[in-house]
Amino acid sequence: MSKKKQKGRSPLLNKARKYALVINIAVSVIFLALGVFMAVNPELFTDIIFIALGVVMLLLGGLCVAQFFIKKQTTVLEYFLLFFGVLLAAAGIMFLCRPDFIKDIVSIMIGVYVLFTSFATLIQVINVRKGGGSKILIPLILSILGIIIGALCVLGFLIAKDFVTRFTGIMLIVYEVISITDLIMIEIKLRKIGKSINRRNTSDNDPIEIEATEE
Repeated sequence: MSKKKQKGRSPLLNKARKYALVINIAVSVIFLALGVFMAVNPELFTDIIFIALGVVMLLLGGLCVAQFFIKKQTTVLEYFLLFFGVLLAAAGIMFLCRPDFIKDIVSIMIGVYVLFTSFATLIQVINVRKGGGSKILIPLILSILGIIIGALCVLGFLIAKDFVTRFTGIMLIVYEVISITDLIMIEIKLRKIGKSINRRNTSDNDPIEIEATEE
C-alpha cells in the first residue's frame, strides 16, 4: 500500500496569478508615468485635462441642443435638456477659450474645500486631546498641512495651481513605487511558499513499503 500522491497547485491558477501580477504592475507603471508627467510638467498636464473636458462638454451640450430641435417637442424635460445643453456648451467654450480663468476658479474652490475639511479635522483633534485622547500627532500634522495647502490655493492660486498638480504627481509616484514593490515582494514570498509546499509534498509522497498481513 502506498500513500496517494497529493496534487500540487494547478498550473491554471499559477498562470492566472502571473497574468494578474503583470496586469497590476502594468497599471501601476501607467499611473507612475502619469505621476511623473504631473510632477515634471504640471502646466501642460492641466492644459490637456481642461482642453479634453472642454471638448467633451461642448459636444454633450451640442447634442442636447440638437436633440431639442430634432424632436421638436415642448415638454418640460426637453426644455430642461435645452437649458442644460446651452449651459454645458457655454462651459465647454469657457474651458477652451479661457482655461487660465477656469484654472484659477477651480484652484480657489479646491482651496476652500481643503481649508474647510482641514479646519474641521483640526477641531476634532483638539476636542480629542481635551478629552484625554492620545496618538493625535499624525492627524494634527495632516490637518496643519492641509490648512497650508488650502491657503496656498486660495491666496496664491496663480502659483499654487501648478504646485497642487505637482504635489499630487509626487504623491502618485510614491504610492505607485510602493505598490509595485509590494507586488514584487508578495510574488517572491508566494514562490518561496510554493517551493516549500512542493518539497513537502515530494517528501510525503515517497513510496513507503508496508508489510501486508493476511488473516
